[in-house]
Amino acid sequence: MTQIKRKKMKTKLLLTALLFSITVFAGKTQKLETPYWQVIYRGNGQARIQSNARFAPEPVLDGSSNITGWSYLTNPTTFSVYGVSDNKPFVLWIENDDGKGILVVKANKKSRDVAAQYFSIVCSNSSLKKIIVKASKNSFLEKSKPIGGIIWNDINWDSFLPSVFADGDVGSISFNCDLFKTLIYAKNIGKLKFKNALFSLIVVGEADRMGFEIPTGSITNSEVIFFKSGTIDKLTARRIFNTPILAGAAFPAFYMSEATAVFSTPELSPKGSIGLFKVIEICAWGEKNNDRWFVDHEMNLLSDSSIVLASEIKKFKVKRICTENTSVYIHGR
Repeated sequence: MTQIKRKKMKTKLLLTALLFSITVFAGKTQKLETPYWQVIYRGNGQARIQSNARFAPEPVLDGSSNITGWSYLTNPTTFSVYGVSDNKPFVLWIENDDGKGILVVKANKKSRDVAAQYFSIVCSNSSLKKIIVKASKNSFLEKSKPIGGIIWNDINWDSFLPSVFADGDVGSISFNCDLFKTLIYAKNIGKLKFKNALFSLIVVGEADRMGFEIPTGSITNSEVIFFKSGTIDKLTARRIFNTPILAGAAFPAFYMSEATAVFSTPELSPKGSIGLFKVIEICAWGEKNNDRWFVDHEMNLLSDSSIVLASEIKKFKVKRICTENTSVYIHGR
């Protein structure tokens, strides 16, 4: 190879490396923190913390009951754990991200030994490349669960709803800890990973319309949100307990004995799919109504059932299914 050719190749490699670095490292880095959590966001959107607030999303309807978007409501709260004044819930907002942003939320071990603080992540007008929640080992108290932070509280255990809520797509969402009373929503999720889930709800799909007087066999539902499309490419976890997972699916109340017929109808048939569904165990407590196994959609955020609704689950790898067709129902495998 001549010296001229070597110089041209070297110049080309340097230009390629420069362009690659611009692509990879585009976007600013924002760092935020509370006494219990640290936030690192790298992207072209904006990150901010709303303190003393709880997230409460509601669908926006037009005159024909079509869902045109979401109303991102927040409720003020002064609730604190163990009477400590600096751990009130907060909402972490990521706004106007172009789909290339990376968000990392990790325990603030420099400030506190435990991560006893509820929070929600809300991605408004945003898609993200990655969302990572990292809890340090032994950073929680007693039976504490991660994103919600605190222990199971028998007095206020349904007071708050931690969330990861994105109105766009998310390439991957990962937790190195459990989900407890946690809502996860995005139009599409590439990879979703967590340890265990209890009393949580996972939904993918674009909200389509609100249905009224929807029959599901022996039951008529007053209000049901319908979703269209929606995919999870890969879901991996250890144990899923009392947690519905919906891929482009409506979630009405129904009797287990009628579930297959209900979700085979054109209106209620799921429209989304799951690529790989890999867990060690899926189970639930179950609920009875008139001596029949029953799923109540009014309790879908504190469900006694584990439901997986998808048009197709391409790879279903589950070692144990407990109470199938009583409090566990899986559609699409």
